[in-house]
Amino acid sequence: MRELATIEVYRLAHELGKFQGYRIDKLYELGEGRFRLRLTNKGDKAYLSCVLPDALNETSFIEKADTATGFATAFRKRTSGFIITGISQMNRDRIIQIDAEKGVDRISIIFELFGKGNLIIIDKSMAILLAYRRQEFKDRLVASREKYSPPKSTTVDFTSDAPYQISRDVTDESVSRYFASALGIGRTYTEEAITRAGVDPSAPATTMGSRLQELGNSVRELVRDALESEKAIVYIKDGIPIDFSLTSLSKYHDADYREFGSLNEALDAAYSSAAEPGGETAKIMEESPEIKSVKASIDKQRKAIGILAEESEKYKRAGTAIFNNMDAINDLIGVAAQDRHATAEALQKVVPQGIKVLSVDLKNKKILIDIDGESTQGGLY
Repeated sequence: MRELATIEVYRLAHELGKFQGYRIDKLYELGEGRFRLRLTNKGDKAYLSCVLPDALNETSFIEKADTATGFATAFRKRTSGFIITGISQMNRDRIIQIDAEKGVDRISIIFELFGKGNLIIIDKSMAILLAYRRQEFKDRLVASREKYSPPKSTTVDFTSDAPYQISRDVTDESVSRYFASALGIGRTYTEEAITRAGVDPSAPATTMGSRLQELGNSVRELVRDALESEKAIVYIKDGIPIDFSLTSLSKYHDADYREFGSLNEALDAAYSSAAEPGGETAKIMEESPEIKSVKASIDKQRKAIGILAEESEKYKRAGTAIFNNMDAINDLIGVAAQDRHATAEALQKVVPQGIKVLSVDLKNKKILIDIDGESTQGGLY
């Protein structure tokens, strides 16, 4: 799949805000750039899944972890017992910041969801306490004891209702790439907005002329609708998730899809089901106890429904057998009513072949018979 767009990170941070007040428990390193963070709150447990640089989301699928790695141990040492005080998007970029405190101590956990991705802990002075990757860029250094600074953001304030102010020079690049670069919100949504406006997204930006402002407004309206909506969509091909979005995308109009009530749920479904059944990832996926309990309850109900269906079919067959042999049964009941000492052997002589008298209880006015393999009980009145 792809990395998150900035507007998706904004939505994600907003959804994860529900974990304010939770205690940071343990981090598990599951593989290269893959982590699970356990949170607790008065006995309740929640898990955040991180796949650098692609996703950070609440998860219901618990992947087995080996013994704690050096990084996981160092992370736990610096975060254990801290209470989350806020979750937000940093600098309108693909960065999620989790602020936490323990007594007078303050830290922030930084998830950089771009490039190779990174997981960083900083103190209240922005000094880096721990970094998953040491990274050196032209304008910043990510390493222990260095002061943390995010990349310079060129993203517009996409939460504003005001028209976007674009200062980027128009070039021969495609109009969708032009808006993606100028606005910093990703090509997924600029391409869709331009397509809905009836313009070819691959057309050179220099050919748009006065339509550029109109297209900019189209992008702003689509972004606003995407942020106001609570849904998210996962697109599926051959049973495997291939993409996701906050609004329907024209390029997937023929694809299968599944709609979710939040971006968290969509990402969890997409990344937890991306592995083919029987594959290595699928083998180590273990659902949470809550999910297991629900599934066990559903299986139990299915079994009960199956039993009822079998019983219903059995009674249906018995009813049909009785209806088709009603005359013979009436004769049987008539003989038994006249002879209160009749035995099963005696009554067997009355009925035709295909009907077997199994037992007779004239005291309680009951006769049990078998009609072509279907047992049924009749009463005498």
